Amino acid sequence: MDKTKKFLEKLGKRFVKHADPKSIQVTISVSFTITAVCIMCFLGILLYQQFARKTELLYVENTEQLLNQTAISLEDYLRSMRRISDAMYYSVIKDKDLEQEGMDEEMTLLYEANKDNLVSIACYTYDGGLVEATPVANEKRDVTVALQDWFVDAKNQLENFLFSTPHVQNLFDDLTYRYYWVVSLSRTVELTYGGTSTLGVLLVDMNYSSIERILDKANTASVSSEYVYLMDPNGEIIYHPKQELIRMERFQENNQEAVHASDESWKEMFGGKQRIVTQKTISYTGWKLVSVVPLESFGMGKDSTRYLVIMLVSLALLATVILNQFVSARISKPLRRLND
Repeated sequence: MDKTKKFLEKLGKRFVKHADPKSIQVTISVSFTITAVCIMCFLGILLYQQFARKTELLYVENTEQLLNQTAISLEDYLRSMRRISDAMYYSVIKDKDLEQEGMDEEMTLLYEANKDNLVSIACYTYDGGLVEATPVANEKRDVTVALQDWFVDAKNQLENFLFSTPHVQNLFDDLTYRYYWVVSLSRTVELTYGGTSTLGVLLVDMNYSSIERILDKANTASVSSEYVYLMDPNGEIIYHPKQELIRMERFQENNQEAVHASDESWKEMFGGKQRIVTQKTISYTGWKLVSVVPLESFGMGKDSTRYLVIMLVSLALLATVILNQFVSARISKPLRRLND
């Protein structure tokens, strides 16, 4: 009996020694705090990642809206140029026997009604001879029309409208000695001479500055580091806000890769920077409108969000530590009384 009593007393002393209420309070507090830190960090990282993903989606949606609006403006402008070409062909050329009467009056009226967007209208025979042109009809001597790209393309694709890339208008002498950047719309037409039909080419030179204004407006509406550019189906750049830098080889664009992509958004690494690229094809021409948003554009929003998440997590951890101290004290208090 005495031995059993001594053994129990010895066991009780050992328990009291190792189960000090203060050490239990510290253990509970530390355990709860570590658990809370892990949970808070996990939730903070998850919250930050969700915000970053939502921010990217928002940028992509805004970019797609901007591209759609710009594409509609470009398509309206190109459609108006097609209507001018149709009006010239179906209302003037098809009704004229050029052996008996000319079409300079109707061509001039059509030009005057649309001169804000036009540089010239001209009609040629199939071998490159000038039939009629407005507002000037003095051809340059050193220009061979039959070798011009717009002329060759129109002959090769008889039933299509052909839009060229921007180039300097070099067909006619201008008394003001000005040079105009134009986009040429050409098509094959039927000319009538003495009741006999023959083929010819109708040319409508559009003022490139009208296209430039539409795209300048799109770039003004975008964020500071985002930009929009336009290229033809072969990847040749028609418009770029940094066109001069590209010509001087001080800036590069990944247009040859974008030309093979479909109308969608994707991420790419170019020039050592990651960016989001969105593309939209323009009707009638096959031109591609491309928006580029460097991921660094999200940096300011991500930094502020990161700091906000860190602050919230820190405040939550501070509140958790205080609460843990209170809870652990309440748990260890009965043990301390029992120990006493």
